[in-house]
Amino acid sequence: MPAHAILAGVNSFTIADPVYYSQVSLVSGATQVAHWNNGYPLVVTKPRDLGRVVALNAFPWSTDGRSDGWNPSSDGAQLVANALLWSANASPGTPIQTVSVDFNTPGQLTGLFNDGYSSPAWSQNTSVGLSGSGGVTIPDGTSDLYISKQAFPLEVGATYTVGAYYYNHYNSGYGGLGFTTLTSGTINGGNATPLSGIGVSFHGGGGFMDNNDASASATTSVNWDTAVAGDYWFYFKVTLTCTSANTFNQTMEIWQCDANGTLGTKFTTTTVTGQVNATVGAASMVYPFLGASMSRFTAVDSFTATTTVTTTTIQPRINRETCVGIGAMVCPCARALSTCRPRRLRNSPL
Repeated sequence: MPAHAILAGVNSFTIADPVYYSQVSLVSGATQVAHWNNGYPLVVTKPRDLGRVVALNAFPWSTDGRSDGWNPSSDGAQLVANALLWSANASPGTPIQTVSVDFNTPGQLTGLFNDGYSSPAWSQNTSVGLSGSGGVTIPDGTSDLYISKQAFPLEVGATYTVGAYYYNHYNSGYGGLGFTTLTSGTINGGNATPLSGIGVSFHGGGGFMDNNDASASATTSVNWDTAVAGDYWFYFKVTLTCTSANTFNQTMEIWQCDANGTLGTKFTTTTVTGQVNATVGAASMVYPFLGASMSRFTAVDSFTATTTVTTTTIQPRINRETCVGIGAMVCPCARALSTCRPRRLRNSPL
């Protein structure tokens, strides 16, 4: 269950030296979140009356303390911390990661984004942005994708937002915004989005809310009453919420605005719920992206992306039924595992 909160930020869990683990099975009502590479449980959860139980089938220390612990270069500390927070029934959190790019500093486009298709490449300029400030020039006839190098951990319950200002000049093309599992790629999903991603492709009078897996694109059409053509700035915002494993809600918001970025007429707030995407859901990280295709938008400015998580502040709800069991003989205290048979395990990733 890679999107589970206990695995947020956990990309590997390895053992530097032989260590005891337990050959165990799950009790009724328990859920396996992660397993060793031989199939035995590593992380197991179970609701218990008013509390939560987490069982970690490994020693709690790293090799910094004892030679039979987990490798400190892996994500063992994050795994233990996440388990404690989840078992304590942590409250909804606040933003933990934000990317904000104003394109006023030279090198931001090439330094902070991966270019999906280099010809014709976008370029950063000193006067094409809002209020005549720095921005990015989008060449006519482009079909390009710029993916942020900043990764956001994917987690059930988390909300992700991405927004940018686009300058409309022509009348035949699309802009794109959203989140992808790719670190680089081309527009091959929707009109301005990649495969392996969720986002929107938009134009002056509407667009599409794209849900693209590894091989195909599914779209929901969106239109507003008054189509806009000519030279205008727009502000586009996409909000994505991971509601459960592989399932997402997506909201598109679009405003017309003046040359200084002041928001004016809001054209739409449209939400699609229950988008199922196993490709995105299986990822540990997602990356915000900008896209544009054909002949419409000629500039983009003020890119922002933010994620929130649900496990940052512990509420005082720890009680007798809240428990984290850690260790080779974990099952008696965790009440989620049974049938212990100690065995040595070497170099076993998630």
